[in-house]
Amino acid sequence: MNALLLDVKYALRQLRKSPGFTCVAILSLALGIGGVTAMFGTLYSVMLRPLPYASPDRLVLGRATYGGGINPWLSGADYVDYRDQNHSFSSMEVFYCFPFEVTDTGGRAARRIQALPVSVGLFPALGLQMALGRPFTAEEGKDGAPDVAIVSYAYWQQHLDGSPDAIGRSLVLSGSSNEIVGVAPADFHFLFDVDVWFPVRPAFLGPRRYNNWYILGRLADGVTVAEAQSDIDLIAAQLEKAYPDTNANKGLLLTPLQGAFAEPYKLRFFMLCASAAAILLIACANIAGLLLARGAGRQGEFALRAAMGSSGWRLMRPLLVEALLLAAAAGIAGTILALWIQGILLHLMPIEALLLGSVGLSGPVILIVLVTTLLTGLGFGLLPALRARHADLADSLRAVGRGNIQHGARLRGGLVIGQIALSFLLLVVAGLFIRSLSLLYQSDAGFDYHNLLTVEIPLPSNEYPNERRASFFTSLLDGVRALPGVESTAAISQLPFRNPYNNVEIYATDDPPTGPRRLSGNQRVILPGYFTTMGIPLLAGRDVQATDTSNSERLVILSQSLAKDLFPDRDALGRSVVIDRDDDVTWRVVGIVGDVKENDLYAPKDQRGTFYRAYEQMSPSTMRLAIRTSGDPLAAVAPLRDLLRTMDAQVPLAGPRTMEAVMANATVSVKAQTIYLITFSLLALGLAALGIYGLLAYTVSQRTGDIGVRMALGAEPGAILAMILRSGMTLVVIGLGIGIVGAFAVTHLLDSLLFGVAPTDPLTFAGVVLLLVVVAGGACGIPAWRAARIDPMEALRYE
Repeated sequence: MNALLLDVKYALRQLRKSPGFTCVAILSLALGIGGVTAMFGTLYSVMLRPLPYASPDRLVLGRATYGGGINPWLSGADYVDYRDQNHSFSSMEVFYCFPFEVTDTGGRAARRIQALPVSVGLFPALGLQMALGRPFTAEEGKDGAPDVAIVSYAYWQQHLDGSPDAIGRSLVLSGSSNEIVGVAPADFHFLFDVDVWFPVRPAFLGPRRYNNWYILGRLADGVTVAEAQSDIDLIAAQLEKAYPDTNANKGLLLTPLQGAFAEPYKLRFFMLCASAAAILLIACANIAGLLLARGAGRQGEFALRAAMGSSGWRLMRPLLVEALLLAAAAGIAGTILALWIQGILLHLMPIEALLLGSVGLSGPVILIVLVTTLLTGLGFGLLPALRARHADLADSLRAVGRGNIQHGARLRGGLVIGQIALSFLLLVVAGLFIRSLSLLYQSDAGFDYHNLLTVEIPLPSNEYPNERRASFFTSLLDGVRALPGVESTAAISQLPFRNPYNNVEIYATDDPPTGPRRLSGNQRVILPGYFTTMGIPLLAGRDVQATDTSNSERLVILSQSLAKDLFPDRDALGRSVVIDRDDDVTWRVVGIVGDVKENDLYAPKDQRGTFYRAYEQMSPSTMRLAIRTSGDPLAAVAPLRDLLRTMDAQVPLAGPRTMEAVMANATVSVKAQTIYLITFSLLALGLAALGIYGLLAYTVSQRTGDIGVRMALGAEPGAILAMILRSGMTLVVIGLGIGIVGAFAVTHLLDSLLFGVAPTDPLTFAGVVLLLVVVAGGACGIPAWRAARIDPMEALRYE
C-alpha cells in the first residue's frame, strides 16, 4: 500500500506538471465515457431491464404476419380462435391497436381523455395489484353487461382528488355512464399511457377481416416460446383452410414482450451506442498517443530506473496509475455528462412505449460506469506502460539528454490512422442522416401545411344523432370563416399524420378480388372545401358539394394512386366501387385528387391511397377542423373556443395544434438521432484533428535539431513545410482508405432508416473526404508552419 500511495503521489505530481495535457485528457475521456454510459444505460433500460410485471419473461406479444411480413394487428375473431384452441398459454388477452379519445363531461368543462379497450384478464395476466378497487370480472366482459371502467392513477389524482370514494362513482364518457371499479397502480405503463380502460366485449371485436388488436399471452409453466409458436402455427394453418378469403398466408408471430416493444428502436439505439463507443475509442487512442509521446520524453528516466534494478512491473506501475487516475477523473465527469445526455435523449426521441419510466444512476448503470472507466484507463494506459517495460536499455541510455524521434513513432502513427478511419465512418453516417433529413423536409407531403391550425371537435353521439351532426358542423364552419384572420376552413374525419390509418378494403365493382389479393385505402370523410383549404389539387371531376346528402347518390373521390390501382387501364371517373366487402352499396367515383402522405412521411407516397366520402353520407360524430389563417394560426384558438362555447358549452375544443407542429412531430426520431450523430461525428473529427496535431507537434519538437541542420545546409522553408505536411497527410490518406472500406461495409445496415439517399451516396462520401482533408490539413499545417520558421542558429544551439 505504501508503494501504491507513492505511485499515486508521483502520478499526481506528473499530471500537475502538465495541466494542459491533463485537462485535454480528462475532457476527451469524459466525452467518451459520458456518451457510452448514456447510450448503454438507456439501452439497458430499453432492452435488458426486466419489465415491471409478474414473471415478465413469461409474457409474449402476438403480432399478425402476412407471408412472413409483420403487421402487428390481428382480427378479434382470430384472437377468439387462438385463445380457445391453444394449449400453451395460461392466459391470452387482447387490447386495441391504439388508444382513442373520448369526451369526459364529468367536470366543470368537457375535456378529451385517452381510452383503451382491453380484455378483462389483461390486468391479472400482468400480475398487477390495483391501487384501489379491483380488475374487471369475467361477467363484465360479456355483451349487455353494465358499463364499467378502470382509471389511471394520474386521472384519479387529478380529476377525482385521489379520493377512496372514487370506486363506484359514475364516469360520463361521450354520453355514456361508466362505473369506476378500479384504479391502476401509480407506476403502471403499458405500451400506451391512457386515462381509462374499458372491458372488451364480443360485439366490439368486429369481423375477421378487420385487424385492430394486439394479443398478449402468458406462457403456461414449462412451455417455451418455441413450443408455443408451434402450437399457434397449427391453429393458423387451420384458420387458413377455414377462412381462405381473410387468412390466406396469415400467421401469428410470438415475441417476448420486451423484445417486441423495443424492436422498432433497436437499430437506432445500437447505432447510437456504436457511435458513442467509437468516440471513446478515438479518445483512448488520442490519449495513448500523447502518453506515448510523454513516455518518449521520459526514456532517460526509465533507463536509469531499469539500470538501477527496477523490474518491468515496477516501470509499468506508475504509468498505469497515472492512466487510471485520468480515467477516474474522466469517469466522474462522464457520469454527470451521461445523466444530461440521457435527459436530452428521452426529450428528443419519444419512447414512452418502452416502459422506461425514468433513467438515472441505477445499479447496472453504475456498473457500466465503473467497467467503462476501468477498461478506458487500461485501454489507453497499457500501450505506453508496455512500451516503457520493453524498451531497449542501451538505446534508452543513449537517448538520455536528447529526443529520439523513432521511439514509438509507428505505434503513434497507427493510432492516428485508426482515429481518422473511425472519424470518417462516423462522419459518413452523420452525413447520410443529414442528407436524409434534408430530403425528408423537401419531400412533397401532398398538401400545404403552413399557416394551418388543426383542432378536434367531438360531438356527444347520444345528443347529436346523424341528422343534427351535419347541421352543427356546417354552422360551425360558417362561424369559423367569419373569424378575423381566417382565410378558409374545412372539416375531415382524420387529418394527415395527426390521425393516421383507418384503412378499409375497396375494389372496382366489376373486378372483385380473388384469393388473398386485397386492396385497401385510407378512408376519410369530408365536408365541402377540404381540398381547397389543404391545397390538395383536384385533378379531374368535382369536389364534395352541399347537395351530396344521405338521400342522394353515393359518391366517392379517389386519390390519384388509388385510382390507378383500382382502374389501371381505364378512366376512373364515373366508375363504381365497393367499399368494405359486406356493404352491398356501390359508390360512384366523381373526382380524382392529388396523392397525400397520410401516415408515413418516409414513404415516397403512402403504400395505400386515400378515398374521400361526403359527410352526410356517413356522419361520424368526431371531426377535425383545418383552418388556414393569414397570420399566426394559434391566434385563432381563443375566438374559436368562444364560438364553440356559444354553440354548445359541452362540446370541447380538443388539441389545438398547428400542422407544422404535427409535421415536426413526424420527424422527431430521425431529427434526434441526426443531432446525436452530428455531435458525435464532430467530436470525433475534433479529437482526430487533435491527435494529428499532437503527433506532428511532438515530431517537430523532437526534430528541431535535424531541421536546423537541414536549413543551415540550404533547405528552403517551403521544403521543410512540405516534408512535415507530407508525413502528416500520409497518415490521413491511409486512414481515409481504411475508413472508406469500412463505411462501404457498414452503411448498408442503415438502409431502412434513410429516406431518398443510398447508403453509399457518392456526394456524402466525397463531402466527408473533403471535410476531413481540410481539417486534417489544418491540423498538419500548424506544426509544419512552425517547423518552417525555425531559426537554424537557435536549433543548432539547442542540439
